[in-house]
Amino acid sequence: MSVLAAGPRVRQATADDLNRLVRVHVAAFPDFFMTRLGRRFLRAYYGMVLAHPRGILLVADTPEGVQGFVAGFTDPGRFYTSMRIHAARLAIRAIVGIVRRPCLWRRLVRTAQGVVRPRTVFTALPDSCELASLGVSPTYSGKGMGRALVSAFMAVASEQGATHVYLTTAERGNERVNRFYIRLGFVSTGAYVSSGGESKVRYEVKLPWSAPV
Repeated sequence: MSVLAAGPRVRQATADDLNRLVRVHVAAFPDFFMTRLGRRFLRAYYGMVLAHPRGILLVADTPEGVQGFVAGFTDPGRFYTSMRIHAARLAIRAIVGIVRRPCLWRRLVRTAQGVVRPRTVFTALPDSCELASLGVSPTYSGKGMGRALVSAFMAVASEQGATHVYLTTAERGNERVNRFYIRLGFVSTGAYVSSGGESKVRYEVKLPWSAPV
Protein backbone atom coordinates (compact mmCIF):
# COMPACT_ATOMS: atom_id res chain seq x y z
CA MET A 1 0.00 0.00 0.00
CA SER A 2 1.20 3.51 -0.84
CA VAL A 3 0.00 6.73 0.72
CA LEU A 4 1.01 9.96 -0.90
CA ALA A 5 1.17 12.87 1.53
CA ALA A 6 2.21 16.47 1.06
CA GLY A 7 5.97 16.77 0.91
CA PRO A 8 7.88 13.48 1.02
CA ARG A 9 6.42 10.29 -0.43
CA VAL A 10 5.14 8.14 2.40
CA ARG A 11 4.71 4.44 1.64
CA GLN A 12 4.41 1.03 3.22
CA ALA A 13 7.78 -0.23 4.46
CA THR A 14 9.29 -3.47 3.19
CA ALA A 15 11.88 -5.81 4.66
CA ASP A 16 14.49 -4.09 2.46
CA ASP A 17 13.85 -0.84 4.36
CA LEU A 18 14.61 -2.20 7.84
CA ASN A 19 18.34 -1.45 7.94
CA ARG A 20 17.81 2.13 6.79
CA LEU A 21 14.89 2.54 9.17
CA VAL A 22 17.10 1.41 12.05
CA ARG A 23 19.76 3.94 11.05
CA VAL A 24 17.14 6.70 11.13
CA HIS A 25 15.97 5.52 14.56
CA VAL A 26 19.52 5.61 15.94
CA ALA A 27 20.12 9.09 14.51
CA ALA A 28 16.78 10.42 15.81
CA PHE A 29 16.94 8.79 19.27
CA PRO A 30 20.65 8.37 20.12
CA ASP A 31 20.19 8.13 23.90
CA PHE A 32 16.90 6.24 24.09
CA PHE A 33 16.57 2.91 25.89
CA MET A 34 15.64 0.90 22.78
CA THR A 35 18.57 2.42 20.88
CA ARG A 36 20.99 1.34 23.58
CA LEU A 37 19.76 -2.24 23.23
CA GLY A 38 21.44 -2.25 19.80
CA ARG A 39 20.66 -2.33 16.10
CA ARG A 40 19.91 -6.05 16.06
CA PHE A 41 17.21 -5.52 18.66
CA LEU A 42 15.74 -2.57 16.74
CA ARG A 43 15.67 -4.55 13.49
CA ALA A 44 13.92 -7.45 15.24
CA TYR A 45 11.36 -5.13 16.85
CA TYR A 46 10.49 -3.23 13.67
CA GLY A 47 10.52 -6.50 11.73
CA MET A 48 7.88 -7.75 14.16
CA VAL A 49 5.74 -4.66 13.50
CA LEU A 50 6.14 -5.17 9.75
CA ALA A 51 5.15 -8.85 9.93
CA HIS A 52 2.22 -8.40 12.29
CA PRO A 53 -1.23 -8.62 10.64
CA ARG A 54 -2.32 -5.40 12.34
CA GLY A 55 1.03 -3.66 12.21
CA ILE A 56 1.55 -0.28 10.53
CA LEU A 57 5.08 0.53 9.37
CA LEU A 58 5.48 3.42 6.93
CA VAL A 59 8.58 5.18 5.63
CA ALA A 60 9.22 8.58 4.06
CA ASP A 61 11.23 8.54 0.84
CA THR A 62 13.49 11.37 -0.29
CA PRO A 63 16.13 11.65 -3.04
CA GLU A 64 18.59 10.45 -0.36
CA GLY A 65 16.46 7.40 0.45
CA VAL A 66 14.41 6.66 3.56
CA GLN A 67 14.72 9.53 6.04
CA GLY A 68 11.74 8.97 8.30
CA PHE A 69 9.35 6.31 9.58
CA VAL A 70 6.30 5.75 11.73
CA ALA A 71 5.41 2.48 13.45
CA GLY A 72 2.36 1.27 15.33
CA PHE A 73 -0.47 -1.25 15.37
CA THR A 74 -4.21 -1.51 15.72
CA ASP A 75 -5.56 -3.89 18.38
CA PRO A 76 -2.44 -3.31 20.55
CA GLY A 77 -3.34 -6.14 22.92
CA ARG A 78 -2.88 -8.59 20.07
CA PHE A 79 0.53 -7.12 19.22
CA TYR A 80 1.77 -7.29 22.81
CA THR A 81 0.61 -10.89 23.02
CA SER A 82 2.84 -11.57 20.01
CA MET A 83 5.72 -9.77 21.76
CA ARG A 84 5.31 -12.01 24.79
CA ILE A 85 5.42 -15.09 22.57
CA HIS A 86 8.64 -13.87 20.91
CA ALA A 87 10.20 -12.40 24.06
CA ALA A 88 13.14 -14.81 23.99
CA ARG A 89 14.04 -13.86 20.42
CA LEU A 90 13.94 -10.16 21.26
CA ALA A 91 16.05 -10.73 24.38
CA ILE A 92 18.68 -12.57 22.33
CA ARG A 93 18.86 -9.61 19.93
CA ALA A 94 19.40 -7.29 22.90
CA ILE A 95 22.37 -9.24 24.29
CA VAL A 96 25.00 -7.12 22.50
CA GLY A 97 23.58 -3.92 23.96
CA ILE A 98 23.33 -5.44 27.45
CA VAL A 99 26.91 -6.76 27.34
CA ARG A 100 28.12 -3.27 26.48
CA ARG A 101 25.92 -1.66 29.13
CA PRO A 102 25.07 -4.17 31.90
CA CYS A 103 23.02 -1.50 33.67
CA LEU A 104 20.36 -1.94 30.96
CA TRP A 105 19.50 -5.44 32.18
CA ARG A 106 17.31 -4.32 35.09
CA ARG A 107 15.40 -1.88 32.95
CA LEU A 108 14.88 -4.51 30.25
CA VAL A 109 13.40 -6.85 32.88
CA ARG A 110 11.09 -4.12 34.18
CA THR A 111 10.02 -3.23 30.64
CA ALA A 112 9.32 -6.89 29.87
CA GLN A 113 7.19 -7.11 33.00
CA GLY A 114 5.23 -4.10 31.78
CA VAL A 115 4.53 -5.93 28.50
CA VAL A 116 3.46 -9.08 30.34
CA ARG A 117 1.25 -7.15 32.77
CA PRO A 118 0.24 -3.93 30.97
CA ARG A 119 -0.87 -1.19 33.35
CA THR A 120 -3.34 0.37 30.95
CA VAL A 121 -6.63 -1.08 29.74
CA PHE A 122 -6.24 0.67 26.39
CA THR A 123 -4.01 -2.11 25.06
CA ALA A 124 -6.99 -4.48 25.38
CA LEU A 125 -9.28 -2.52 23.05
CA PRO A 126 -9.29 -3.95 19.49
CA ASP A 127 -10.51 -0.66 17.97
CA SER A 128 -7.56 1.31 19.40
CA CYS A 129 -4.39 2.04 17.52
CA GLU A 130 -1.06 2.77 19.17
CA LEU A 131 1.41 5.07 17.47
CA ALA A 132 4.49 3.45 18.96
CA SER A 133 7.39 5.26 17.26
CA LEU A 134 7.91 8.22 14.95
CA GLY A 135 11.41 9.05 13.79
CA VAL A 136 12.87 11.58 11.35
CA SER A 137 16.51 11.97 10.34
CA PRO A 138 17.99 15.14 11.93
CA THR A 139 18.64 16.44 8.40
CA TYR A 140 14.89 16.56 7.75
CA SER A 141 13.72 17.59 11.21
CA GLY A 142 11.33 20.55 11.18
CA LYS A 143 10.57 20.25 7.44
CA GLY A 144 7.12 18.66 7.64
CA MET A 145 8.16 15.02 7.37
CA GLY A 146 6.84 14.07 10.81
CA ARG A 147 3.48 15.63 10.02
CA ALA A 148 3.31 13.78 6.69
CA LEU A 149 4.08 10.48 8.40
CA VAL A 150 1.43 11.02 11.06
CA SER A 151 -1.14 11.95 8.40
CA ALA A 152 -0.45 8.74 6.48
CA PHE A 153 -0.51 6.70 9.69
CA MET A 154 -3.95 8.07 10.57
CA ALA A 155 -5.27 7.10 7.15
CA VAL A 156 -4.06 3.51 7.50
CA ALA A 157 -5.36 3.25 11.07
CA SER A 158 -8.81 4.37 9.86
CA GLU A 159 -8.69 1.79 7.07
CA GLN A 160 -7.95 -0.88 9.66
CA GLY A 161 -11.06 0.06 11.63
CA ALA A 162 -9.51 2.00 14.52
CA THR A 163 -11.70 4.60 16.22
CA HIS A 164 -8.83 6.44 17.91
CA VAL A 165 -5.05 6.63 18.02
CA TYR A 166 -3.05 6.97 21.21
CA LEU A 167 0.62 7.35 22.04
CA THR A 168 2.87 7.91 25.03
CA THR A 169 5.93 10.09 25.23
CA ALA A 170 8.26 11.47 27.89
CA GLU A 171 6.68 14.17 30.01
CA ARG A 172 9.84 16.02 31.10
CA GLY A 173 12.59 17.46 28.91
CA ASN A 174 10.49 16.70 25.85
CA GLU A 175 8.67 19.96 25.22
CA ARG A 176 9.21 20.04 21.44
CA VAL A 177 7.69 16.59 20.92
CA ASN A 178 4.77 17.32 23.24
CA ARG A 179 4.03 20.55 21.36
CA PHE A 180 4.22 18.69 18.04
CA TYR A 181 1.48 16.22 19.01
CA ILE A 182 -0.70 18.90 20.60
CA ARG A 183 -0.52 20.94 17.37
CA LEU A 184 -1.75 17.86 15.49
CA GLY A 185 -4.84 17.67 17.67
CA PHE A 186 -3.76 15.08 20.24
CA VAL A 187 -5.21 15.62 23.71
CA SER A 188 -3.49 14.58 26.90
CA THR A 189 -5.40 11.95 28.87
CA GLY A 190 -3.03 11.89 31.84
CA ALA A 191 0.48 11.12 33.03
CA TYR A 192 1.91 7.97 34.61
CA VAL A 193 5.23 6.40 35.58
CA SER A 194 6.41 3.70 33.17
CA SER A 195 7.78 0.30 34.16
CA GLY A 196 11.22 1.81 33.49
CA GLY A 197 10.58 4.56 36.07
CA GLU A 198 10.14 7.38 33.55
CA SER A 199 7.35 9.96 33.77
CA LYS A 200 5.19 9.62 30.65
CA VAL A 201 2.21 11.45 29.24
CA ARG A 202 -0.48 9.73 27.17
CA TYR A 203 -2.15 11.44 24.21
CA GLU A 204 -5.19 10.44 22.20
CA VAL A 205 -7.01 11.63 19.10
CA LYS A 206 -10.25 10.37 17.59
CA LEU A 207 -10.62 9.05 14.05
CA PRO A 208 -11.38 10.04 11.37
CA TRP A 209 -8.73 12.73 11.71
CA SER A 210 -8.12 15.90 9.73
CA ALA A 211 -4.81 17.72 9.86
CA PRO A 212 -5.18 21.06 11.70
CA VAL A 213 -4.59 24.09 9.51
